[in-house]
Amino acid sequence: ELLDKPISFLMPALRNLIHKNKPKSEDSFKHIDLIGKMLEIEGLKKGETDFPIEVSITSRRTDEGNFLSFTIRDITERKNAELELKKERDFISAVLDTDGVLVIVLDNFGNLVRANRTWKEVTGYDLTKHKNEKFELLLRSDEEMKQFKIIMDKIYNTGKSGKHEVALTTKEGDSRQILWSYASIYNAKGEIDYIVGTGLDVTDLRKVEQQLRQAQKMDAIGKLAGGIAHDFNNLLTAINGYSDLILESMDTTNEFFEDIKEIRKAGYRAADLTHQLLAFSRRQMLDMKIINLNEVLQNMDKMLRRIIGENINLNYILSEDLFPIKTDISQIDQIILNLAVNARDAMPDGGRLTIETANVRLDKNYSNKHFAMKPGEYVMLAISDTGIGMTKEVEERLFEPFFTTKDVGKGTGLGLSTVYGIVKQFNGFIWVYTEPGEGTTFKIYLPKVEVKTKPADGMDEFQAIHYGSETILLVEDEKFVRDFVAQTLTKNGYTIIKAASAKEAIKIAEEADNTIDMLLTDVIMPDMSGKELEDYLRSTGKHLKTLFMSGYTDQAIVHHGILNENIEFMQKPFSPATLLRKVRKVLDGAQPIPSEKPVHELSFDQQEA
Repeated sequence: ELLDKPISFLMPALRNLIHKNKPKSEDSFKHIDLIGKMLEIEGLKKGETDFPIEVSITSRRTDEGNFLSFTIRDITERKNAELELKKERDFISAVLDTDGVLVIVLDNFGNLVRANRTWKEVTGYDLTKHKNEKFELLLRSDEEMKQFKIIMDKIYNTGKSGKHEVALTTKEGDSRQILWSYASIYNAKGEIDYIVGTGLDVTDLRKVEQQLRQAQKMDAIGKLAGGIAHDFNNLLTAINGYSDLILESMDTTNEFFEDIKEIRKAGYRAADLTHQLLAFSRRQMLDMKIINLNEVLQNMDKMLRRIIGENINLNYILSEDLFPIKTDISQIDQIILNLAVNARDAMPDGGRLTIETANVRLDKNYSNKHFAMKPGEYVMLAISDTGIGMTKEVEERLFEPFFTTKDVGKGTGLGLSTVYGIVKQFNGFIWVYTEPGEGTTFKIYLPKVEVKTKPADGMDEFQAIHYGSETILLVEDEKFVRDFVAQTLTKNGYTIIKAASAKEAIKIAEEADNTIDMLLTDVIMPDMSGKELEDYLRSTGKHLKTLFMSGYTDQAIVHHGILNENIEFMQKPFSPATLLRKVRKVLDGAQPIPSEKPVHELSFDQQEA
């Protein structure tokens, strides 16, 4: 079937090659470029099916003339094997280049012979420039070298390394935490030929873990601080209250008048400290309003310049069309003042203080690297100084209450802890960036609100204190607070019925019919909360106006530090004037809506247990 047919009939691909290399004369036939070469081309089987072949061409001279001899071999199996090998290599390359996993291969001399794409992305080192170099030459510190030698010794002795987390300095000088695991590849003699190392960059994970530990620590300290502040506020209510009552009735020429004034002054200073503790523990009362942060900064400019002094330059970088945020404007003032004072103290020889605002949109990638931070739109407030900066040890304790690096008498250690608590109570986040000698930047992120900005209300006008003649049921488990409140109100015309517990208050209310005009109750009591007491009395038909008081805000009354609707609350410690003004306001307010809740059966013995 093939006799007298051209060779191109079996190998169509040769047609062009033969034509291209066709000799001009028989003498030049031996110079055909194809002679002596091994070609891999497609052959044609019977039925016009292509298959891979290997062709070798030689020339022969006979009496009959010059001939070309073709040796043809079917290489289908070899090509299939090569294809499988390529697939395997592609698969291995894909595995090696898995995102997030560093892979390196060292020979038995410790030379770097292979590294994947992630290795280059993380470290900055290009394999093409460092191939067959000693891997240890890429290590930048004595500690990295020490750890590497320990791992290599363990591999050569046991064949395994286990998992090791080590710091690795990148080409740019950054430190990354890498969790390494190594395995050995042996030759036929049982000797180590190669060492394969796989690593995970856990730098961001370790940062998030550190942030979580810090948040847990701050939360625990906050609960302790809140409890202490609550107890102190009860004590200070009596101390400051009785001091005010004594001074009000004492002649200014009395020999003890100035001493009592000093007691009151110390009491109010102590009250300021407990308010800062409440701010840190996120248990203070907030008066939330929608504000524009740029306007707040503009209003504070003169005060800030006066506080930081003339040797510090104050610069603003304020973004236009800033998102509105919902905050307590007095607490925002406190944040800015505390951070400005902190910056001033870090620049004793002068410097530059920069205050910046911006709209930011934080994505999921950013939130994954910052514990508890939710993606979304925020207003960013950045306060930066060119001061002395902080060490890592100081940064880790920065927001702890009473922690300070200032000299004795120059700080309480509550400034930054107060800032931390306020920001958290606003559902915001605060981060600090600092290096010794390089200054410090605080960045605060406050969530955007989806409403138009409206100017914050001004302070309420002073309300005159009125006397009263109403009957008030006073419920307070601390005797000294109960006596102070009762004395203050009685002196101003009110009839006071005192109860040391909710159980006693319920009994009095049931016997008093409808002669009680108002319930004045503490929030936290051993047998029942003040809110539960109010709910119970209203469920029995007592339409009492209610005023709550507490050393800190309780969740029964307050949600995230914001007063629930129609709730009247008074923060301890309070002065006689504040007490009288607040009581009068509640009594002159609208009549409460009767409760439709059914009467509850209460078991005080069970609750007290």
